Amino acid sequence: MLKGFDPRGDYFSLRSISLKRDEDIAFLIYASTLRHSCSFSLALDVLDDGRQQTVTVSNHGQPFRVTALYTPRAAGRDI
Repeated sequence: MLKGFDPRGDYFSLRSISLKRDEDIAFLIYASTLRHSCSFSLALDVLDDGRQQTVTVSNHGQPFRVTALYTPRAAGRDI
């Protein structure tokens, strides 16, 4: 995990990012799970030239996937 990073809460509920024409920005998306496996895509609300649209970010058309590491405790077996 990144130093100083707090994954709780919705970062963009109170913030937005504005870019100038031809400017870009990279986002670091950190996804993890302690149990089970999860799949997800990202839905980004974008305002482009006065038009709002939702852009879906996926893994080449498929959801991203994360899986917890196997441990006997996570599997329900204390050893």
